[in-house]
Amino acid sequence: MSLRVDIVCGTYPPDRCGVADYTRRLCAGLRDLGVDARVVTTCGLDAHADPAVPADCLAKDWGVRSAFALARNLAEREPDIVHVQFPAYRYHGHWGVHVLPMLLSRSGVPVITTLHEYCMAPWGGRLKQLLNVGFSRRVIVTNAQDRELIGRWMPQERLDLIPIGSNIPLTGAREHGQEILHSLGVSAANDVALFFDNYGIMIRSGFHCAQPLHQVFKLQSSARASFYIYNTREEIDRFTEVLKEIEQL
Repeated sequence: MSLRVDIVCGTYPPDRCGVADYTRRLCAGLRDLGVDARVVTTCGLDAHADPAVPADCLAKDWGVRSAFALARNLAEREPDIVHVQFPAYRYHGHWGVHVLPMLLSRSGVPVITTLHEYCMAPWGGRLKQLLNVGFSRRVIVTNAQDRELIGRWMPQERLDLIPIGSNIPLTGAREHGQEILHSLGVSAANDVALFFDNYGIMIRSGFHCAQPLHQVFKLQSSARASFYIYNTREEIDRFTEVLKEIEQL
């Protein structure tokens, strides 16, 4: 019997969301390995967006009451693992996705949570995510800074780092990087992120879970720098210097 995995994500293509696309690709990759993987997402989305990836729209919304119903539904499916993806803009700051691991653990269903950008969340958002940390068998993060921060709250043996997307370090052919991106139709925001990465500065490019705002300003994507209390003056000065270099291009 193959391993059964339900991957929970609030968004799903055609939603324009990096985590949604990652979830679709992850599910497809697991199925290629013989895993019985399915996506579980929000009601009203297109469960047939990718014929190669089975998806079920089971979450009415992401409030706590709906989380109880979703947990019962998932437990009845008897998966070997439930893998929760966070964030996704359809969660809308609600608590349901954060209490879901606790509810599933009470039913004996093991949960893994992937936190894609913990370090960029405000303190309130981080506290909510600690519920996922506390009730998940394992937690996956996508960058070293998140591993350091979350490692303060859980044993290292339950924490895994899997770099994905723009968090993967660039290797080789940096001088041709932008030509390659343009040939693939990658947006200018990604160009900016790549430029900063050359100087060891990580910023985000994409929609940042704010698709309606991008539609209002008719933007295909944008670049976002997130400053917080752990940033030093030297880091801010360095960011400003690199930003001035971009303006001169």
